[in-house]
Amino acid sequence: MATLAPERVEVLRPESHLSRLRREAWALGDQALVSGMNFLTNVLLARLLGMQEFGIFTLAWMAVLFFNSLQMALVISPMMSIGPKQEERDAPVFFSVTLLQQVVMACLTFVLIVLGVCASAYFYPQWHIASLALPLAFVGFAWEMQEYFRRYFFTVQKAFWAFLSDGISYAGQVAILAVLFWKHQGDAAMALYVIGGTSLLAVLFSLFKLPKPVWPGDKLRPIALRNWHFAKWLAACALMQWSSGNFFIVAATWVWGAAAAGIFRVAQSLIAVTHVWFQGLENVLPATASRLLHFEGRKSMVRYLRGVGTFWGGVTALFAAVVSVAPDFWLKVLYGPGYVGYGYVLRWYAVLYLIMFANLVLRAGLRAVERTRPIFWSYIATTSISLLTAVPLARQWRLNGTMFGMLFVHVVALGILIYTFAQRDREAVGA
Repeated sequence: MATLAPERVEVLRPESHLSRLRREAWALGDQALVSGMNFLTNVLLARLLGMQEFGIFTLAWMAVLFFNSLQMALVISPMMSIGPKQEERDAPVFFSVTLLQQVVMACLTFVLIVLGVCASAYFYPQWHIASLALPLAFVGFAWEMQEYFRRYFFTVQKAFWAFLSDGISYAGQVAILAVLFWKHQGDAAMALYVIGGTSLLAVLFSLFKLPKPVWPGDKLRPIALRNWHFAKWLAACALMQWSSGNFFIVAATWVWGAAAAGIFRVAQSLIAVTHVWFQGLENVLPATASRLLHFEGRKSMVRYLRGVGTFWGGVTALFAAVVSVAPDFWLKVLYGPGYVGYGYVLRWYAVLYLIMFANLVLRAGLRAVERTRPIFWSYIATTSISLLTAVPLARQWRLNGTMFGMLFVHVVALGILIYTFAQRDREAVGA
């Protein structure tokens, strides 16, 4: 591995408009790869496993997503928002600390998933999930490490290496799952091993492209404390976000069975084509907004966020309209006749994703100014609503009730973020 030299930490320098566009194009291209491969993965798994076992896989995967949300809050968000503000001489130490935090996080994820699955299998033997403990823990560890490296490459403006890493991980998993589908072999455990294995290969590739870490010495504590000060509200938000969104799915599954989770998964995976630009922008919005705020001021940052929101919000609305016209047609063509009749769930997701996009842009702005407490309070409100309404809505109005609840909590969060951002603008004008 090469020694980290100051001139390689390009993220610390102001960039031209052309450089920014080039970086965003790489981010969107990378996310097109990731979202496309995830979409094909869901199609293959839905057809290979069947509705019931695919529902079980979906519920198991929610554990990975839960720990990934904590990873985003505790490690990745501080890295992507504070990293671009570092002076060149300080950057090597800062990123070494984030790597150390990530390794600790991934190891804890492995242990906690094993313990959680074993405990669930003991108390609920009828679930028959004991065999998923090791594959689920393995994929949780490997997936987190691969996710860290791809976000690191975006933060230091090395999007090409992120693209190659994602190609190994996501295209690799689709290739292997396609072979299993062709041979009519495989179950949920094998699918998890495949995803974890290709993620681990991508991690090994990334290690060869990673500059040599620097031991932080006495800087470890202040850097870790600054990251924690930034992330503490986001960590609480991650717990709240998981509850406010996924608790509705858990409640519906508890009321109507594991197949309900599979239905939500296939509908979301179709509308999740929007993740091409959702997650692509997530890779660049926080860092770019922080960089503009640091070098050019608040007005430049707000102008950038407004332009991104207008253009990509329009693209999101157009795609949502297309899939809403004949939702059952899309479900039948992609996932088979077993999912026909659930097109209304896809329509709900189309509206939901419009609200989610607006939330994404506003959160990037608040993170850039390192004001994350309002994000926490938005999740306090939405989690409270979720816990109170998820089960009654599922029982009374079935899947329609679940989708209404998910939409409502995102609307509440949007209102809180709009109020906070507007208040910040009034304070800036008053100052």
